[in-house]
Amino acid sequence: MSTSDSEDYMSSKYLVEVPQTSEHQTYSERRRKKLQTNSGYIKPRHVLDKESLEQGLSRRIDTEESPGMRILMKMGYEKGKPLGKESNGSGLTEPLPVELKKGIVLDRLGIGMSAQIKRKAQNELDKAAKQAKIEEEVFIERMSKERMTRKLEGQLNKIRKMCQTLDNRKEIQYNIFWPQLEEDDEQSKDVPENSLHASEDESEEFEKLPSKEKFDLILTYLRDQYHYCFWCGCEYNCAEELLEVCPGIKEDDHD
Repeated sequence: MSTSDSEDYMSSKYLVEVPQTSEHQTYSERRRKKLQTNSGYIKPRHVLDKESLEQGLSRRIDTEESPGMRILMKMGYEKGKPLGKESNGSGLTEPLPVELKKGIVLDRLGIGMSAQIKRKAQNELDKAAKQAKIEEEVFIERMSKERMTRKLEGQLNKIRKMCQTLDNRKEIQYNIFWPQLEEDDEQSKDVPENSLHASEDESEEFEKLPSKEKFDLILTYLRDQYHYCFWCGCEYNCAEELLEVCPGIKEDDHD
């Protein structure tokens, strides 16, 4: 046989066209599809259970073939009418829907346990929200106290300086109500004759007082000695004018 008479194995005679598929399938998918086309194919247990469940859920239970419906009809129930104690026709006309439990954990729980878990989770959320609200209120209260403290310290510093200014006009050389001296100035501080509360013990006791008490003491001192109102920011001519013109001794009185 000549070379020209030899068969061409690359010709279309020996080539088989590969069928085109719309999508790539794995070996398991191809094997499953092949088994399904076989008349002897037995479906897996989980597939049968799923089909049986879907078939059962799709079947209505209010048909005359249902044992429950037959019992109700024997008791006088008419199909299509509401079911319940309400006499005005507002009872149930449709069976209660079936709620499937999802997840391995919930499927192993008894009746009502899923609702209990949801209720417990909701309680935890409510508890966390309540705790967050409490923490927010505590934070707001703490910030408010800090602002009030800074405000009071600023007012105390101003009124002590004003006390020193008014005392100096009367040639008073020292008063424990004045701003505190620096450590370097302590050495040069004497106890002059024309001084108020000049003893070291009185000064130490005064500084130990809360800022609000120190402020109130200086405020009263300025009103009594100089008819000066810190909130009005002015000095009146006499006590009668102070009582008549000044709205009051408190800051809120001047709003």
